[in-house]
Amino acid sequence: MRKDLLKDKLLDIIDSIEIIESRIVEIKEPDDYVSSKSGLENLDSISMRLQVIGEIVSRINKHFPQLPDNYKSVVWKDIVGLRNIISHEYS
Repeated sequence: MRKDLLKDKLLDIIDSIEIIESRIVEIKEPDDYVSSKSGLENLDSISMRLQVIGEIVSRINKHFPQLPDNYKSVVWKDIVGLRNIISHEYS
């Protein structure tokens, strides 16, 4: 993964976070995700965005292993772990 591609992928993560934030606004309590069609659509779209973030982080870890060392406050392993739970139901 080239450095310019890394920048693009980090921007993709930011884009996904912004989309998640915009969709969470409508949710006031956990039941809101399952009590309506729009709630379920929000849950699905947020889950997909979390998968995307996890996949990007996994690839970054593989191609730029020094990056997580430079940003120790980010829980890189947990981000990938959440992706694994959502995608494959394992951690």
